[in-house]
Amino acid sequence: MPHISTIKNIVDSAFVKVIDRNKFLREAGVSKLSLQSALSKAIKNTPRFREPSRAVLSRADSFEMKSSMEEIGLELARDHLARTEKAEGGLIRASEILQDLKSKAEEASENGTNNARREELNDEAQVLVKELNSIHNTTRENGRKVLEGQSTSFRMGDDTISYRDSDIGSVTNALGSIDLSKKNDAIDALDQIKTSDDQLSSQLQNVFHNIDRLGRAIEIGTEKAVNLYAQS
Repeated sequence: MPHISTIKNIVDSAFVKVIDRNKFLREAGVSKLSLQSALSKAIKNTPRFREPSRAVLSRADSFEMKSSMEEIGLELARDHLARTEKAEGGLIRASEILQDLKSKAEEASENGTNNARREELNDEAQVLVKELNSIHNTTRENGRKVLEGQSTSFRMGDDTISYRDSDIGSVTNALGSIDLSKKNDAIDALDQIKTSDDQLSSQLQNVFHNIDRLGRAIEIGTEKAVNLYAQS
């Protein structure tokens, strides 16, 4: 098998750079867990691979990898993973907001809380609700909203990767509008917050599943690329 120093001089495309890092780590005897972590960082930090130049394709031809570069779809998977991780960040912020709302609603529902304090809590809650509603528009990757529940499908080697984005709309719809200025309304708000939080848990499970699946697809795709090169 060619030494790692020869690999680094083959092609300067994102695809081969990923292979370089993977192969280098393997030859260095890095553990599988460390390899996955380093590989994930390598993929994220690799320049975007769009239309390959003729020089790149010519060099790829010499290693019989032209078709594989098109089929494995590592760059697509990397983009989808970045988008899904951005969605994860938005949902985690939504979870923090709901916890803050719950705390304020609990205080507002207590007998010992006076009306003036309830008004303060309600004002603070409205700011949080406004932020929660804005997450739908502000959570984007390369200008694209990532929490709209859109279905996505793309080719990854011999497989088709299909998944559905998380949808924060189900979370905000479940919450609706809340009022903490009165005790009974605050009690109702607690029920709304719980329903919203249940929806959020479901969306978080979905995004965690998508991240895991895309991460494994990248790992498998990179492994295939390494094997293809080893066979050349």
